[in-house]
Parts: sequence; C-alpha cells; structure tokens
Amino acid sequence: MLHVGSHAGFVKSHMRVAAVVLFALSALGCHSNPPDVFTFEGRRYEQISAAVIEAMRAEGFQVDRNDPRLGVFTSKPKTSPTLLEFFKLDNSNLAQTWESTVNQQRRRVRVTVEPADLPETPDAETLAAMTQVTVNPLPPTFEQPEGLLDLRVTVFVDRAHKPLWRVETTTRRLSTHARDPALEDRHMQPIYWEPISRDPLMERRLMRRIIECTIASPQVADAVTADVNQSGSM
Repeated sequence: MLHVGSHAGFVKSHMRVAAVVLFALSALGCHSNPPDVFTFEGRRYEQISAAVIEAMRAEGFQVDRNDPRLGVFTSKPKTSPTLLEFFKLDNSNLAQTWESTVNQQRRRVRVTVEPADLPETPDAETLAAMTQVTVNPLPPTFEQPEGLLDLRVTVFVDRAHKPLWRVETTTRRLSTHARDPALEDRHMQPIYWEPISRDPLMERRLMRRIIECTIASPQVADAVTADVNQSGSM
C-alpha cells in the first residue's frame, strides 16, 4: 500500500528531475541564440570555472590567466586563419575569413564572473552628492561564492600595424619601413597591435560551449541524484 507521504515525495522527486532535464534541453536546443549573460548559482562556481577553461581549449585558445578567485579567465592571442587555412574553423563566416586574409589579425578571449546583484556605477551627479567616495573599490572575490553570479564572454579582435611605411612607386615589393627609436622604446615597431572590434560570433560559440560543458559535467548528474534522493527521503 502506497502512503500519501511517500507518493508526494515520489512526485516531487520526478518534478525536480523533469525541471533539470527541461533546462538542459532548452540550453542545448538554443544553439543559435545563447544568452549574452549566463546566470548561475554560486555553489556551481567551481564547475562553471572548469567549463570555461574546457570551452576555451576546445576552441583552440591557449589559457593565459586562470583566476577563479577574482573571476577572470583570459587567453593568449591567437592568429586568425586566412583563406589558405580553410581547414581551421576559427572564423565563423566568409567575411571574417576574407578580413583576416587581407589583414594580419588575432583574437583574445576574456571571461569574467561577477555578482548578479552588483550595484551600478553611480553617475557624475550622484558622485558629487556623496560625502565619501571609494575611488577604486576592491573587486569581489569568490573563495566561497554565494547567491547568483553572472558570467560574460568577450572576444577582442586585434589588427597588426607596421608604422612608417615608405612606399616605392615602381613596385610594392621594394617598399620598406623606416625605423623610429621612440616607437621601438614603446614596443610599437616593427609591429604593434590595435584592438579594432569584438567578435560576437565567437563570443556566442564560447558561451554555448560553456553551457554545454556545464550540462555534460558529471557533477551535474551527481547533484541531480543527490537532490532526488533527498526529496525522496522526505
């Protein structure tokens, strides 16, 4: 004979599992439109930070900074492939491939995590009315993260420049570049990199991978099992 209490626990546990499954399917199904901001619970932070590193490596980026304490993850610059490197899948469309062919370009990734309820920066009028202002407040740390956290992905596109180009009018092959000791001291010669834009397509690809890695992680299955066992014992 099935008791009312056990039946309620059975229904509750299955509803919890169904909710997790629906979340996973919805996140995996929305491949074309991943969220710009991924909000998650602080208790999943260790798992999410591991998913960030896994996603960056899956897209071929070499990790430069892995700082879970401050919630900052960056990559080393990665050169964008040209038309002759069609076997590399860094570019998301033909326009990006052509742009990186006629220019020397590279990409850099920066992933940040911050509290979802982080207060907005006050405007100038509000700052003027304050009696005490902290100019450089300390950034939040995540040794024991709690509450909701927001994750954002930014991909910068840099373009190489060679200053002081001396153009030869007869043929371009004979053109040269003049030297400037002042530019060399500033590390702007023989080449320097200028950020020109962001790559929203790569940002979506990385965000999608982070969410997929999070859902596919064994820790998620263990957490769901623990939740079901706990609810079933009530």
